[in-house]
Amino acid sequence: MKTLRSSEPVARKDYSCDASEWIQHDLSSAIEGMTFTDLKVIVRARNNGWRIVKGQKHLCSTCIDCEGSIYTWRAIKEIHELCIKYDLYEYDYC
Repeated sequence: MKTLRSSEPVARKDYSCDASEWIQHDLSSAIEGMTFTDLKVIVRARNNGWRIVKGQKHLCSTCIDCEGSIYTWRAIKEIHELCIKYDLYEYDYC
């Protein structure tokens, strides 16, 4: 995967949060050992349906995968930071 462009725009409509998928994948083990502040971030995201809501600032990257397909990856910044902090991402490298 290669990132072509990254930004932090304000959402003009609701989007799914790609980082939230990694927390939802195994929620019970993902939240194990998290601080109260971290858990508040997760509760807020869950209450919004794991979605980036209209008007919310978020991360947006245009990427190209190993097969050459271009796609847009969007995430709630705080959820992305938790995924990095607790090593929840599983990356596939070419």
